[in-house]
Amino acid sequence: MLDLEPVELPHKILMVNSNRGFVGGVERFMVQMASILRGQNWEIYGLFEQTAFQHPEFDKAFDDFEVLDYLELEDLIEDYIDMGIELVCFHKVTKWQWVKQLQSKFVNVVIVHDHDYYCLRRHKYFPFRRINCSLPFSTIYCPMCAGMLEKREQSFKLIDVEQKYLTLKHIRECNISFVLSDFMKDNLLMNKWQTSKIHKLIPAQIPYNGLQSNERSSIPVILYVGQLIRGKGVDLLLKSLALINTPFKCIILGRGNDQKYLEGLADKLNLNSRVEFREWTNAVSAVYQESDLLVVPSRWQEPYGLIGLEAFAHKLPVIAFDIGGISEWLSHNANGILVKPKDIKRLAAAIRALLSDKSRRLKLGNYGFEEVRAEHSAESFYRSFISPLATYLSFISKGEITINEHE
Repeated sequence: MLDLEPVELPHKILMVNSNRGFVGGVERFMVQMASILRGQNWEIYGLFEQTAFQHPEFDKAFDDFEVLDYLELEDLIEDYIDMGIELVCFHKVTKWQWVKQLQSKFVNVVIVHDHDYYCLRRHKYFPFRRINCSLPFSTIYCPMCAGMLEKREQSFKLIDVEQKYLTLKHIRECNISFVLSDFMKDNLLMNKWQTSKIHKLIPAQIPYNGLQSNERSSIPVILYVGQLIRGKGVDLLLKSLALINTPFKCIILGRGNDQKYLEGLADKLNLNSRVEFREWTNAVSAVYQESDLLVVPSRWQEPYGLIGLEAFAHKLPVIAFDIGGISEWLSHNANGILVKPKDIKRLAAAIRALLSDKSRRLKLGNYGFEEVRAEHSAESFYRSFISPLATYLSFISKGEITINEHE
């Protein structure tokens, strides 16, 4: 149990997300959040739009869960009320009908993990030349930017603009909106969120204490962890690696629609002997222990970049493009190196500098480790979650607001 002041809080939460199973950082965040709340004697329930992958580790985070493909939740909501569900937490949801129905019956919060709610393309950059977008959502120019199509798995379908707009509209009406960075707070404000509803959530990252230095190779190992999609910039990483003559190995851990393209690019750049593509595994710590530094080569505007904290927890320095919310946790020359976005020559120079300087790698990695231990504890996360929730509930208990009062 965390040492917290007693507050009257709900202890049965329903987490709502589009995907069941590990797809990316959102689902990993959910499992970690569930673990922390369970440590405070919360019961955790899940509601999902589809099963993306069946992972026992994901499923066991929930006391029970439902996967539904229909819109009406009236009967299920009655079951939730009978079960004593007190709080609904939306993560990534595409069904505004679910949001509206659940908002009418329960205290509700949303954790805005990325740009999906206010960007039809989801990447927050323009399709041509991939210039980052700083505009708010619009039903006029956003559909034109997206070309009225969205990619789902291996196919394209027409974007339902009305569905997207209504999802944004109702998500904005959640009682509390959590973000991880000031960068994301600014995005929400630009998209007409009420300032008073936005609160920063401190992400938790438990330092890994089982490090075995002898597990790392004499040849430095560069690591990338994440989805293999265009916005994550793995192609930029590969192009930068082609400029490096210093001995290295590179592990690319993940899966995604661009995997075949990236494997072909590695072959074209004559990197096959030095770059290894690995299937996604939930045993990520073992891969970190093989590695000496992490690279975050994102071209899209990273909402935060939780993978950086994970690297720090394993005493790895991070090299990343200075984009989105990354500079809020990556301090240049303190726990890693920030590089001008999309500049593969500077990225190569930064990687080369750390490959050739083991003592600097260790210094930066140790600094990041101490930061994680001091600032990203489970207690810090829990306090940042319950504090605005307790304030909101106190307003309800005093009769100052009602559960479904949004605006």
